[in-house]
Amino acid sequence: MRTLFFEFPEDKVSWNIEDEHMLGKKYLVAPIFEFGKRRRQVYLPFGSRWKDVNSGSIRSGGIWVNCEASLDQIPVFERIDY
Repeated sequence: MRTLFFEFPEDKVSWNIEDEHMLGKKYLVAPIFEFGKRRRQVYLPFGSRWKDVNSGSIRSGGIWVNCEASLDQIPVFERIDY
């Protein structure tokens, strides 16, 4: 597990994100740490395409997305072109 800037040093936005992590080179995990919160914004780093593991939607990186997070799932994105 590592911070985003380790995997995406050229993406300056990733240098300021402390609550998202990469599991290896393939998975971005964005847990929610606030009690009762069921939604959060997740940054998808520039230079890759990302598949939302929960919904199956695919997006290009370099954007922020709003994610639902029920009690039984957390926002997880699969890097599909590394």
